[in-house]
Amino acid sequence: GDKLRTSFLAFNMDTVDDLAFLLKAVKFRERVLQRGLVARIYYKVKTKKEDFFHAWNSCLHHVASLSLAHTHRVLSVVWNQAGVSGVGLVFRT
Repeated sequence: GDKLRTSFLAFNMDTVDDLAFLLKAVKFRERVLQRGLVARIYYKVKTKKEDFFHAWNSCLHHVASLSLAHTHRVLSVVWNQAGVSGVGLVFRT
């Protein structure tokens, strides 16, 4: 499943300011939001018998959150490949 290892029992001890940890975190966040959006739309269409576009429109907040998570993941990968330092500062809110 979707588990991000942060306990002392984890074999790879990535710190919060480490780029590897940041990449894992944004991938995890995007994956969780994506699955949540799909489950929500599926429930609305199959169980509540809403048409797809009405279900989609009622989930636009989730769509916006997912698009932001996707942007964060893509930027972190690109910046990692470019060797940009201080990437962790960009994603702190």
